[in-house]
Amino acid sequence: MAQTAGRITFADNCQPCHGAGGAGRPDYPALGDDVWLWGGTFEAIQQTVTAGIRSDHPDTRASQMPAFTGVLTPEELRAMTDHVMGLYGSPLSGADTAAGAKIYATNCSDCHGDQSQGNHEKGGPRLAAQVHLYGGDRASVERQLTRPRMGMMPAWNTRLDAGTIKALTLYVHHLGGGQ
Repeated sequence: MAQTAGRITFADNCQPCHGAGGAGRPDYPALGDDVWLWGGTFEAIQQTVTAGIRSDHPDTRASQMPAFTGVLTPEELRAMTDHVMGLYGSPLSGADTAAGAKIYATNCSDCHGDQSQGNHEKGGPRLAAQVHLYGGDRASVERQLTRPRMGMMPAWNTRLDAGTIKALTLYVHHLGGGQ
């Protein structure tokens, strides 16, 4: 019964952004995979549904990707982009990623992890992956480094009661990506 209530609640409230069955849409994460910015446990999903991401809820989840324009030189930005493309599994032929790896270690590893594994506590996505919310091509990486996009999700606690949030969380957790 809770699964059915969660599925209906998802269809009515979440599907416009996350797609049918949580398949994802451009700029909105898929929920049936194992790529979770804030963690895929039942408790982590419930926290995100309840308080949102970058919402006005006092317990909202928030992270801030800095813009590296003016912080890094154009050459350093190119090196960083080359390094990230290598993490994405699409290295530029002949690119020397050693300089980008050093810049990454200094500027990015705190949020994205020393092995690019991501950081659930900070909402830093795993970069050593094949799934990228804002695109995986070179132009998208450059854009994220210079003009970062950061999504928002409303807090559902004012629209849905606690029981409905729990049913929705159960449904999302069981889409396939729950930890």
